[in-house]
Amino acid sequence: MHEVGAQQQSVGKRHVAVVGDPIQNFRRAWETACTKAGAAGMLRHDFRRTGTRNLVRSGVPEAVAMRITGHKTRSVFERYNIVSSSDLQEASHKLAAHAAK
Repeated sequence: MHEVGAQQQSVGKRHVAVVGDPIQNFRRAWETACTKAGAAGMLRHDFRRTGTRNLVRSGVPEAVAMRITGHKTRSVFERYNIVSSSDLQEASHKLAAHAAK
């Protein structure tokens, strides 16, 4: 259950218990949390997309990134791993540098 105004209590290395009032309206709670974090207007999938791109850009193999992000199919993973014009430009520079060797 999601909580508002909750306090975290450590219950192990990987798990955190959250204590507080139950969320009555997830969208309102999400908007409030994003605003407080300085990320107003963000969607949950915006963060998943950013995480996916950051994993791939940092050199994590795509199969590993898929396991981390929970993507079960390549087609859905590719929707989150968006190729930008700067990605294409970087690839062009790498190819030119390789060809110049």
